[in-house]
This record gives sequence, C-alpha cells and structure tokens, in this order.
Amino acid sequence: MRDQYELCFGKRSAEELYDLEHDPDQINNVAADASYAAAKEELAAQLQAKLVAAQDPRAMGKGDAFFDDHKYLGGGPKWPFKKKAK
Repeated sequence: MRDQYELCFGKRSAEELYDLEHDPDQINNVAADASYAAAKEELAAQLQAKLVAAQDPRAMGKGDAFFDDHKYLGGGPKWPFKKKAK
C-alpha cells in the first residue's frame, strides 16, 4: 500500500524517463539507469534546443530571477504579501 501512496502523492524525481514500449503505464522511472543514458542525453539536447529557439529566459541564462522580478500584471495581490501600515 505504501508503494501506491508514493506513486500518487510522493515527491517526483527531478528527472523522469520511461520506456513506453516495455512500460506503457509509465510506472518505472529509468532516468537513473545507465543503459538509458544516451537516450536521456539526446532528449535533454532536444529540449534545450527548443527552449533556446523559444527564447525561454531560463535557457537564455536569465534564471528564475527573471520571473521573480517581472512586473505582475494581474488584478490580485502581489507577492510577497505586504501588510498595510496602520
């Protein structure tokens, strides 16, 4: 039962890779398996190329600070929430 709980609610791995031919339900993460290293590298390179082509700020060396400093355009409260002075 613990396995089912972890599968549904546990923290996910930083990297996930599944062999859809042998594991169509994507249960067994093979990202750490050395026999899949070449496929993992190829997919990572494809992803990086797409992120650069799309000018994703994280792929362009701007990092998460770009999103933290970006002006909020929504109508709700800004983060971090600040209490009004009395």
